[in-house]
Amino acid sequence: MKYVICFFIISLSIQAKELAMLTDLSDLRWENRVIVVSTVNDKDSISKIFEQHETELNERDIVWFIMQNNTVSSNFSGNIADNFVPNMIQNYKINAQLEQGNVMLIGKDGGIKWAAKRLNLADIFSKIDSMPMRQVEMRPK
Repeated sequence: MKYVICFFIISLSIQAKELAMLTDLSDLRWENRVIVVSTVNDKDSISKIFEQHETELNERDIVWFIMQNNTVSSNFSGNIADNFVPNMIQNYKINAQLEQGNVMLIGKDGGIKWAAKRLNLADIFSKIDSMPMRQVEMRPK
């Protein structure tokens, strides 16, 4: 009987994780850095840039989001809730009228670390690599 109960509890736990939806960035805090590109008309070209730098993004624990109107594209491996974009606008005071292609880097602590008018991954990687937390991550173990 103990094994049946244990199996039932584990099954419920797995199902709850599968059903969990990302509604904002709080679930990524202390695990990931985040790049947000807002109001993009040509999200395919931005996605391609991210895909070409997948290794560097993974090394830096980066999850990216491309927000277009109320839709979002991402390398996030889970499910993204329908209210993710409105929550991002509210939580990070993103003006819905931002110019096309504005970029924000959000640190593992959830704070905005850098913002720019266009995506430049070399600048973002440089900024991240200069951060004390990243310096610790890059030390040989």
